[in-house]
Order: sequence, then C-alpha cells, then structure tokens
Amino acid sequence: MRYLPLILKNCWRNRRRTLLTIVSIGVSMCLLGVMIALFHAFYLSEPQEDQALRLVVRNKVSLTVPIPLAYREPIQHIPGVREVMVSNWFQGQYKDSRDPKNMFARFAVEPEKLFTLYPEFRIPENEKRDFLRDRTGCVIGRDLARTFNFKVGDKLHIIGDIYPGDFEFTIRGIFDSPRAVQVRRKCAAAAASCTRCRSCQAFQE
Repeated sequence: MRYLPLILKNCWRNRRRTLLTIVSIGVSMCLLGVMIALFHAFYLSEPQEDQALRLVVRNKVSLTVPIPLAYREPIQHIPGVREVMVSNWFQGQYKDSRDPKNMFARFAVEPEKLFTLYPEFRIPENEKRDFLRDRTGCVIGRDLARTFNFKVGDKLHIIGDIYPGDFEFTIRGIFDSPRAVQVRRKCAAAAASCTRCRSCQAFQE
C-alpha cells in the first residue's frame, strides 16, 4: 500500500497516456466478452429438444447448391434417421432488395413433411390443409407476419434471382413457435418462411 500514492502520482503525470491505456483495456475486455459470448452461444449452449433431433445436411460448396436427390435414399437408410425432407434455399427479392428491412429467408420445402420435422410449429389445421392443397401456397412465422403486417390470404410477390422469374405466393397459414424464429430487423435472415414452387421442385428432380 505504501507504493499506491507513487503509482497514482505517476498515472496523472501524463493524463493522455493514462486515459488511452484505460480505454484500450476497456475495449479489449469488451471484445473478449463478446467473443466468449459468441463461443458459448455456438458451442456450449444446450440445444432444445426439437433441435437436438434434427440434422441439416448441405452441399459443401454453398447453401444455394443443392445436394443430388439420389442422396435421399442412402440418408434415409442410415440407422436412427426417421424422416428426410428436401429444403431448398429459394431466396428471391421482396420489394426493394436494397432495404435490409425487406430481407428474410425463403425456402422451398416438401409441404407434407414440414410439420413432421418441425412439430413445434403450431398452425391451425384448416391453414395447414390449405397450404398442402395450394401449389403456390406458403406459410410464414408469426414474427415475420407482425413485421410486415402479413395476413392469411395475402399475396407475396417474389422476384427470383437463384431461380429467375416472377413468383406470386399466397399466404395460407401463419405458424407459432416456442422459440424465436427471427432476429427482428437485425440480420439478413429475419424470419423463416417456407415456400414451394414448381420451378424449385423441377430443379430438384
């Protein structure tokens, strides 16, 4: 303790240096905290029960490059696998693509298997039935519906980029999930939206 007055006295000899030292230490600690939080979120957090039972398999090149459909049967016959569903990154542009508020993930899926693989998605039976019957139908998450004020029956116009063309989908249902399905307006993939169209299915086949 007898050296404390000397330390304090020397600290204030050059206040700029002392201030920069304190700021650099503070920034370093903040970065360390952020990195530890990200590491914990990605690798140490316990998955929810429904997440622990699902495994996503994708092409090593990119999410937009599909896996050959012939892989379905070998994967289906792996011990422990109960169901396999094709999920294709459809994307496209909604309204002005330059506005990040209009960005959200869009996938083409096999509608008959969607709610089997995602049993936590709760949707009224009549909306689910309408979705299965309509080849141009889509279902969206509750958070996405609130963000864009979507309602069942609304038309969703998407301009294709991966699959060129103008596509108009009808919102046939809005599902609820016990976990968050979007980080609202803070990332490009704002919410889960499951769509299907003839072009995507033909491409997969």
